[in-house]
Amino acid sequence: MSVLLRPELAPADIAQITLLTGLAVCDAIREVTGLNVQIKWPNDILLNGKKVAGILTELSVSSDGQVKWIVVGIGVNVNTRFADFPEDVQDIATSLYFERGLECSRLELVRAICDQMEVLYRDFIACGGDAKVFLPRYKVYSATLLRRVEMYAGNEKVEGIAEDFDEGGALLIRTDDGKLCRMFTGEVTSHPQEESDDTDEIMGGDAQ
Repeated sequence: MSVLLRPELAPADIAQITLLTGLAVCDAIREVTGLNVQIKWPNDILLNGKKVAGILTELSVSSDGQVKWIVVGIGVNVNTRFADFPEDVQDIATSLYFERGLECSRLELVRAICDQMEVLYRDFIACGGDAKVFLPRYKVYSATLLRRVEMYAGNEKVEGIAEDFDEGGALLIRTDDGKLCRMFTGEVTSHPQEESDDTDEIMGGDAQ
C-alpha cells in the first residue's frame, strides 16, 4: 500500500515520517494479530528476528527547497506461506500467517494501519513536526537500541552501541572511543549477544 502526504516540512525532516510509519504499522499489526512485532531502524518491522514488513519513503522537492509531497510505501507479508518465499530469504523473512498459523484479513490490516497512521501524523503535524510526540513509544518497540551495531557512512564503517534516536530520526551510535555518531540512513547489522547492560539510560525496504 502507498500513502500520499503533503506536509509542510523540510526535506531533512522526512526521516521522522519513516519512523512514524514504522510505529503505526507495529501498532496495527499488534492490534489485528496480537503478535509481538519490533522495529529495526530505520524501516524494517521484525517478528521473532525476521522481517515481516518494510517501509520506503519517496519525496518531491520544489525549486525553493520545500517538500511538495511524500509517498510512503508499506509492504507487509500477510498470508505468505513459507514455501512461497525465495530460498535466499527464507532465513530472514516471515509472514503474519507463518507466525500465528492463521490467515489475516488484509483489508482489516490496511484499515488499522491507516487509522494508526492518521492519529500519529495529525499529532506530529499539530506539534509543528516534533518527533517527541511519538519517539518514546517508538523506542519501546525498537530492536536496535542498546545493541552493538555496525553500519557504513560512505566507505567508513561505524561500529558501537546504538545509544538513542534524536528528534530528527537519526540513530546515535556511541563508538568504542567515545565518539557519538549521528546516522541518518543505512543498513544496520546488530549483534544481540553484545547488548549493553546500561539499560537505565534509555528514556530504511519493502517486505520480502
